[in-house]
Amino acid sequence: MLSKQCLTWRNISRAAARRVTKRSSQASLYVASTTTDGKFFSTMNNRHNIISSFQKQNTFDGSCKRTFFGSLFAGSNPFTEALLSENETFTHINYSKLKPIHVKQAADEMQAKYESDLKAFEESLNDDVDYETFIREIERISRPLITLQNHVVLFSCVKRDPTFDEALREANSTIDLKHEYSPAIREHLLRLQKGFDDNSNEEHSRVVNHLLRKHRINGSTNDVVEAVKEIRSKLESVQSDFLFKSSLTMEEHGKMATPQELLPMMYSQVALQQQLALVLGYHTYAEYSLDYHNAMAKNVKEIQAIHGMFEQLRAVEKFSSDEFQSAYIDLKKTSDLDLNEYFEMNHVLSGLFDLCSALFGIKIEEQKSGVNGWHLDVRLYQIYDMDSGENIASFYLDPFRRQHKDRGCFMAPLQYQNESNIPVAVVSLDVKAPMWDDAPIELEVQNVIDIFHEFGHLLEHVLADVEHGAFSGAQDIENDASETISQFMEYWLFHNNGFSKISSHIHSKESISPDTMKLLLQERQAKKATELLHRLFLGQLEVEISSKFDPNGDESIIALQRKCAERFCPHHMPPKGNIDPLVQLFQSNANGKNTMQYRYIWSEIMSADLFESFSKSENLPDTGRKLRKEYLAKGSSVPTTKAFEAFQGRSAQADALASRYELIG
Repeated sequence: MLSKQCLTWRNISRAAARRVTKRSSQASLYVASTTTDGKFFSTMNNRHNIISSFQKQNTFDGSCKRTFFGSLFAGSNPFTEALLSENETFTHINYSKLKPIHVKQAADEMQAKYESDLKAFEESLNDDVDYETFIREIERISRPLITLQNHVVLFSCVKRDPTFDEALREANSTIDLKHEYSPAIREHLLRLQKGFDDNSNEEHSRVVNHLLRKHRINGSTNDVVEAVKEIRSKLESVQSDFLFKSSLTMEEHGKMATPQELLPMMYSQVALQQQLALVLGYHTYAEYSLDYHNAMAKNVKEIQAIHGMFEQLRAVEKFSSDEFQSAYIDLKKTSDLDLNEYFEMNHVLSGLFDLCSALFGIKIEEQKSGVNGWHLDVRLYQIYDMDSGENIASFYLDPFRRQHKDRGCFMAPLQYQNESNIPVAVVSLDVKAPMWDDAPIELEVQNVIDIFHEFGHLLEHVLADVEHGAFSGAQDIENDASETISQFMEYWLFHNNGFSKISSHIHSKESISPDTMKLLLQERQAKKATELLHRLFLGQLEVEISSKFDPNGDESIIALQRKCAERFCPHHMPPKGNIDPLVQLFQSNANGKNTMQYRYIWSEIMSADLFESFSKSENLPDTGRKLRKEYLAKGSSVPTTKAFEAFQGRSAQADALASRYELIG
């Protein structure tokens, strides 16, 4: 999910953008923070081009066989050198050589090659082209362009200087994944689909259905591709203007938009969204959005049932009471502790890596040389399977806030797994950099929570073991299950004094006291309860807007906001003339999360249920490896509900989450 500053054109990278995730740098009770939804920035280090290569054998001691493409001659392009290489070894792009011009040049060259290869493949299609041949060729043709598209999303967050921003805009306008609406490709997908039966490989069926869904939401199925492009272009234009104006602040810009300026833009977006849905053959925009996001929820009634369940559990009555809210306010006042000196980043990371080793049988080691990152602070890590010693994944860590880097935290995929390549991803944090290079890197409590949360998203990406990652990897997990493992990882900090275990004072080496741990847990529980009400409020408001609201009707959108607030947030009613909840919602939707506010609650039901098995387990390594095998390794090759049932032996139940909120005994 991209930040409010991120212009809508970036949202065209559908598969990549949907997997970009975020945690606010503040412990906000809002579902989608108004600070960021996932981005990075970095200042490019344009040093003199030199030939650079780093190769090691793939051994368990942390070294690995990797090729780092340097500049072989002046003006060479790190993107095309790596992504168009015929070399079968996995390649990391040499970002230290990257210049703005390289992005647009790579887009032009890769798009041209993609279109040429796609055309030749379309002409060769016939009934004899089987599933394996078809999917492998589509992946070969599209993989470089999809990987470049992922990097456009990445650099739109980490390189927000005018030169790179313009280059990224140009590259984004060039990238066009035509196989996602090609009639010839669609017809062959339908032929493959007809050939499947009950005994067919489930992953194969899901890959085909995934690609057909792309055609459906792009208008290929109804032959309305151009009409869809036109409506989306108009919608993105309005959303871009809305994101810009709604982000103005008196402190930074000396002005801010009034509700009178923003409301017409909201109505325009709703009208265009409804038009888009109808053109594509959906009854409502909510129906379209659930399909677009590959949701487990198939209709609005299922979302409303979740909202209604918490009403029946009397969550609103309990958490909106004066007694609860007063206690929460008092708790926030007394818990303003300065614990930074207890949480040094490298120590916290070591504790996190040890936990992942114990649970999932993986070993994480930092690669000290040959990183070639987009900033000198960027680190590179290799992930190994502890049983085989095999190098199974890589990830970059971009830890510090800086100029030209968006605030907030997120995980973003760069490359998906296939037969030749391991997955690669990025974790970006919002840590305050130390004043001196050799000074301890002190973390706030929220920084620690963010690290564990984003690492959960990373685990979903790097531990998915599927045949064709670009089509059926972690990137296509149902969106309303996307927060499950990230929230699961957070639970460890508040379970059995988790915060205490990873704390170590930078001078005394002491852990935080039991009283401090107790206070952190109390604040966490109160904050989550208040957050739950706001998520119910925004979720219901979004459902109403996307399924029932008539922008030309008698009821105003402000009246709808008030009605939903009265139902779920009676303790925090927006003042007259205040449209902040609507602004937050439309900013989130403009960044690609339409009808997805409920996903946090849906995911949390599963994460609490999963974690309860661990809290009761007598053998954590066995339970963790089972979760990796039955749930994480499946990626999106099977439905999330099926993977969950394979691990838990039953479907997800809300009892564990209700118990955490103390709504049941």
